[in-house]
Amino acid sequence: CFVRGDLAAVELRVEGWLTDCKRIVEMFDPTVGGNLFADPYCVGWKAMTGVEITKKDPVRQVSKATHLGLGFIMSAFGFAQVLLRVCSDPKSKVTESTLRSMILDLRWPAPPDPASKTIFERTGCSPTIAVAAWNVHRIFNQTYNEFGRVAEWLVRCVDVVASVGDARFTKDP
Repeated sequence: CFVRGDLAAVELRVEGWLTDCKRIVEMFDPTVGGNLFADPYCVGWKAMTGVEITKKDPVRQVSKATHLGLGFIMSAFGFAQVLLRVCSDPKSKVTESTLRSMILDLRWPAPPDPASKTIFERTGCSPTIAVAAWNVHRIFNQTYNEFGRVAEWLVRCVDVVASVGDARFTKDP
């Protein structure tokens, strides 16, 4: 019998730790009311929107895509592409109708014209996808503003790797 431990949402947990994102760290810290076993995508959606969801709720797929994509500094038009894939996957049970209801319930505004134009031109998506992508991107970055540090961390990593790579090609041993 082979057994392995699986820490749910390990990417989100590690990213929260790397960026010192208080909200993510607290989400899993039982000493401050967090729960190691809580579904991070359900908890994260509530943190972003104030709306409680369950593991069976189709919007959980949107939340999961949000935290895993936007956590690594994905753009709004990049997230629109993700939402197109989520809506085209019958297993996700997320449709444009699901997104439209979410937009109306949460009273999300249309994105500014330049943002809409960029999203439409780069993805060819519907207005519903564009509005959902832009607003989810906006509220994610407001809720987890520390995640901007991921970009800084990735740049430092690339610099370190690049400097190691350059050393291999010098004449000196």
